[in-house]
Amino acid sequence: MLIHKRIYNKKGAGSYTGSLPLELIFEISRHLSYDDLKNLAYASRNCFWLIQPVPDTNESWTSNCESFEECETRLDDVLNNPCVGAYVQRLILKPSCNIAKPTPEILRRERKLGQTLTLVLPHMPLLHTFLWDGFETLDEDVWTILHESCPKIRYIGTSVGALGSDNNSKLFSFSNLLGFRYFSKWQEKPLPSTFDEDINSLPDPMWEMLLRRCSQLHALEIGGQGSSLNTQLFDVRPLTNGRWPALRELTLGNTLMMNRSAENFVEEKYTMSQAFTTFLTFHDSLEKLHLPHCCRFPPVDLHSSPFLLKSFKGTFHYFHHFILPVAEELEELILCDEEHGAWYMPFIRPVFRTLQSLRRLVINIDLSVQLEDDPVDSESRETDHMVIFRHILSDCLQLEHISFICSTQQASNFAMEDLPQALIDKPANLKSIEVLKMDNKKEQCKFWTVASMLRQCPSLNSIKLRYTCDTWRYWRPEEIRHEGTFSVQRNSETGYPRTLQATETEVRSNGDRVIRQCFYPLPTFKKYVDSGSMLQRAKKEARKTVFNGVIWAMVHGGYGQKGKTIRSDWQRRDPGSF
Repeated sequence: MLIHKRIYNKKGAGSYTGSLPLELIFEISRHLSYDDLKNLAYASRNCFWLIQPVPDTNESWTSNCESFEECETRLDDVLNNPCVGAYVQRLILKPSCNIAKPTPEILRRERKLGQTLTLVLPHMPLLHTFLWDGFETLDEDVWTILHESCPKIRYIGTSVGALGSDNNSKLFSFSNLLGFRYFSKWQEKPLPSTFDEDINSLPDPMWEMLLRRCSQLHALEIGGQGSSLNTQLFDVRPLTNGRWPALRELTLGNTLMMNRSAENFVEEKYTMSQAFTTFLTFHDSLEKLHLPHCCRFPPVDLHSSPFLLKSFKGTFHYFHHFILPVAEELEELILCDEEHGAWYMPFIRPVFRTLQSLRRLVINIDLSVQLEDDPVDSESRETDHMVIFRHILSDCLQLEHISFICSTQQASNFAMEDLPQALIDKPANLKSIEVLKMDNKKEQCKFWTVASMLRQCPSLNSIKLRYTCDTWRYWRPEEIRHEGTFSVQRNSETGYPRTLQATETEVRSNGDRVIRQCFYPLPTFKKYVDSGSMLQRAKKEARKTVFNGVIWAMVHGGYGQKGKTIRSDWQRRDPGSF
C-alpha cells in the first residue's frame, strides 16, 4: 500500500481520497464489479492510478460474457486499458451460448475473438480460470499464449466442435490444474442408418496431462449434453485409472465406459464394473457426480464407499439401484436424462421420501398419457397433472427449489393457471419454482397465475415459467418461445411480499427477442394469507389494485432488425392519464 502514498498528497487527490484511508479505498476496489471498477478508474487520473494492482494481494475480478457483444466489449476494454486486465482472475467467454446453430458468420466472429484473445491474455498475469464455450475450439496460438503468459492458471475449460482438437495441441500441455472441462457442442447430424454409434477416442496427451500432471484435480467434466444424434460420443474408459484425492466434482456428458455392441460385452461389463467401483470408492471427497444414460456405464457397488454425495444427475434407474447407498446427505437430484411417464411416478415417490436432506430437485415428466389411478377432484378443480406435481412436493418437504420439465406428444397439455393447486401441500421452505412446458400451444405467462402461486406459497422468492415453440424432439434442442421470470421484493419489517418484479422474454417468428419489464404491487398480502384465501380472492385483489390504484402500461418500442433484442420498458402510469 505504501507505493500509493505519493498519490494522496497530489493536488486534487484529497477531493476523492481525503476522507478515507487509502487502504480502505483499495479494499473496496477489490470487490467491485467490472462496470463499477471501470467507472471508478475513469473518475479521474488520481483514481485511475489509485486502483492499480499491488503485488502479493488477492484482487479478484470476474468477466462472464454470454454474447458476442459482451465478449467483444470486455476484450476491447482490456485491450485499450491493459491495467484493468491485471485485475482479471476469471475469464468466461460464452459467445454462442444462446445460438442454436452455427453459421459461417458466427464461426468467423469466433475466430476474430480468438485473435483478440492472443492480444489480451498477456495483460492478465493473475488469470486462474479460463472457459471458452463456442461452436469450435480456439486456435493453437491462444493456448500457447495462455500457457506462457498466465502462470497462475488452474482451471481451464473449452468446447470442441466438429473439427475436434489436435493431439499435439498446447491445450494438453498444462500442469497442476485444479479443474478441467472438455465438452462437445450441439451439432446437426443426419439420422443414422444403423444402430452402431460413432465412438470418439479422446487424445492421449489429454489423459497424460490429467493422470500424471494434475494430481490435485478438484473438478473434471468430459462430454456435452445431448445424445449421439447431436453431440460427439467420447470413450472415457481410461478415466478409471485416475487417482485424484481431492476430486469433488465429476461430470460426464455424452460418454461411455462399455460398448453394448462389442463382441466381448459381458466380459467388458464385469471388468469395467470392478474398475469403476474401485475408482469411485477411492475418491472419498467426491460430492458431485453427473452420469449420462445408464446403458453406457457399468453397475457399481457402493455399499462400503466412504463418501456421501451432495449432488447427482443421471437416470432414476442408475440412482435407485447403485447410487442410493451414498445418497444419505444428498441435497441436489437432477433426473432429466430421460422422460418419466405419469405411470412411473408411483415407483419414484417412495425413493423421494427417503431423501431427507434434498434441497433441489429437477425432474423431466412426460404428460402424454392421462392418469387413471387418481380421479380429478372437481371441487378444487385439480387436473391429473397437478396431482403429480402436488404429490412430488408433498414427498419432499425439505425442498427449496423445484424444477419441472414437462413434455407431451399431444396437442393439449396442462394449463399453467392450474399451478397454484399443486402448491397445496408445498414444502415449508420452498424458495423458487421453475416450470418448462414443451408443447405447441400459444400460451403465455399471466400475472394472475403468478400472484396465486405466491399467495398459495408465501415463502417463494422466484418463479420462472418457460414455454417452447413445439413439443420435445430428441434430435434437436428445444427453442424457448416465451419466458417469464418473477422476483419477489419483501417488506423489510413484516417479511411479506410487497412487489413482484417481472421480466418477460418473447421470441417472435422472425427471430426478434422482445424483453418487457414491469412491477406489480401486492398490497394487503398478510390479510389474505392469514384468511387462507385461494385463487378467486387473489384475482379480485389483483384487479382491485390495478384498476383502483396503479396501472402499469407498456411503452412500445420500434421493431428492430432480425435477430436483435428489443427492450420495452414498463412505466408506472396514473389511471387518469388514459
